[in-house]
Amino acid sequence: MTQKFKKRIGIAVAAAALASATAASGIASANAPSLATARHGQVGKQETIHGKVLEELKMRKMPDKSFPVVGLLGKGAHVYVDDRSTGGWYTACGHRDNRWYHANNGWDNTWGWVAATCVKFNY
Repeated sequence: MTQKFKKRIGIAVAAAALASATAASGIASANAPSLATARHGQVGKQETIHGKVLEELKMRKMPDKSFPVVGLLGKGAHVYVDDRSTGGWYTACGHRDNRWYHANNGWDNTWGWVAATCVKFNY
C-alpha cells in the first residue's frame, strides 16, 4: 500500500468512528428537529414531532391508498408525527412518492397514515 492510500483509509476510519460516536450520543443538528431531516422530514419512533399539512389530506388506516380513510386534514392543519414507512405510491403536493408518515390530527386523537410529501417541518 502506498502512503497516500494508507492516509485515505485512516481518514475514512476516523470519519466512520466519529459518525458512529455522534449517532450513539444522540447529538443532533441544531438546524433541524431532533428526528427530522431538512429535506425529507424523516422521523423515527423515539418521539413525536410537530408538522403542518400543505394541502388537504386523507388519513389512512395503513400507508397505501387502497386502505380505508380514517380522517381528513385540511390545508394548514397541525399534526404530530411519530413514525414513517414506505408503502403504496401516490401523487400529492406536486410529487410522486411512496413515503408515508403516521400522524395524529391533534384534536380528537385520530391516528392515520398521510402522504409524507405534504407534511412540512420547521415552518
